[in-house]
Amino acid sequence: MAAWLLYMKQHRALLWRSYMQHLPREQDMCCLLNYSRDDIAELQIPALQSEAVVQADWAAFLHGNYLHHKSGQLASLNLSDSLPLSLWTISMVRSRTFSEDVNGEPLTLMVPYADLANHNFDNNCTFCLSRDNKRCDFKAFEFFLYDPGVCNWWLCWHPWCILQYH
Repeated sequence: MAAWLLYMKQHRALLWRSYMQHLPREQDMCCLLNYSRDDIAELQIPALQSEAVVQADWAAFLHGNYLHHKSGQLASLNLSDSLPLSLWTISMVRSRTFSEDVNGEPLTLMVPYADLANHNFDNNCTFCLSRDNKRCDFKAFEFFLYDPGVCNWWLCWHPWCILQYH
């Protein structure tokens, strides 16, 4: 999925280009794999520090073996010329995907703008694919007029995004 997201970023697909403008920048990501060896001490908990090393090594492996525009197995796609760009993409995939059953097969999906809603641990809404598997629907578990867990700051200012998924 990281390779696909890099491909969308490189080829500037219209919907994805607009969506990516709203995503955090590389330097703003805080997944464990984004901690450099110099920053790992900031985690203060030894188990987190060792997990950050494992994840950073894993991400560097993915970059060098698959995503790098010269040495990776996907070099012909010209995906990533830097480890920070690959880290950003892997972070986006890890933090913005969700799972859905499609025709009985569990899939991991990344839907533009879907991740910008429902930042609420009460789980008052969900995303699911339509029965024809052609769109992603935004479904509330109960009726509400306004709920900050569904309509976060970004969606309150850009409500047309929600309408794209009905």
